[in-house]
Amino acid sequence: MLVTIALAGCKNTPEEQAADELFNEEGVRMIDEDDAYLQESIRITERNLPSFISQFEQNEDPDRWFMAKLELHEGEYEEHIWIEILDLDGKTSKGLLANEPFSFERLRYLDTVYFNIHKAEDIIITQGDSIVFGNYLETLLLEDFN
Repeated sequence: MLVTIALAGCKNTPEEQAADELFNEEGVRMIDEDDAYLQESIRITERNLPSFISQFEQNEDPDRWFMAKLELHEGEYEEHIWIEILDLDGKTSKGLLANEPFSFERLRYLDTVYFNIHKAEDIIITQGDSIVFGNYLETLLLEDFN
């Protein structure tokens, strides 16, 4: 089964510009659900999730953003999409869709969704315009591409 993966950040560095060749103009890449890069991203995310949660809980900086990539479903479609985290509470965590879904009709950018943070496939913490933690899938893809 193919799934949709959305690009995380802006393309400011040469490495990020190289992502243009990995993702289409909407910042989307189709990838098999059992893809080795995705599976490695999930393993790394699981290892780093306790630190991510701790940093979220202790955060007092309004310029620090926390996001998680999760598999969402709408009808027959599934996408692996970034969610800006508003509240972390295990299975009932709350967030906003951080990018426009590629295939969904009902769910849209900035819609509120509820999710289980322990099912995250990737995580990111940003500070201003920089990613300071996470972004494992894109990093793995770019490492192999270069």
